[in-house]
Amino acid sequence: MVRLIPPIVTTLPLFPVTNALGLQDTHVLLAVLYATFFVSLGSFVMRTFIDQIPKEMDEAAAIDGAGRFTTLWRVIMPLSAQGMMAVAVFVAVYAWNEFLFAFIFTSIRAKTAPLVLAEVVGSFDGVEWGTLFAAATVQLLPVLAFVWITQKYLVAGLTAGATKG
Repeated sequence: MVRLIPPIVTTLPLFPVTNALGLQDTHVLLAVLYATFFVSLGSFVMRTFIDQIPKEMDEAAAIDGAGRFTTLWRVIMPLSAQGMMAVAVFVAVYAWNEFLFAFIFTSIRAKTAPLVLAEVVGSFDGVEWGTLFAAATVQLLPVLAFVWITQKYLVAGLTAGATKG
């Protein structure tokens, strides 16, 4: 249900709550908001991966004497590792590029890179395109490196359920 509600709708009721809790303009607030809104995305994607694991694997583990936790830890988790990497990449990219929450809930101390880039574009003296493109490139490098490092897991995870038709 959280994915059906646009994030802008939730910002108005959250604003007084964050002020009352003293979380305004903190990294903790951004981490909590990102976790809240991206857990639903991760759950949706992971459900697809876990549904692809044959039920017979659970049954075989049970016959071998494994309990529910052992089956989860030794059967389900290793088989869904590619899905977890795919979720990690999606969530990292979405959180890294998220603008709305950072724009509304931060002002000085907890600015994110997309917010700083928007300030460069909104300067009164005109846009310094060289500075803007250099800053955009630097902002892109960490997430690009993360995706490049996890690329083999991501491709394997995305094609895990593909079958020949």
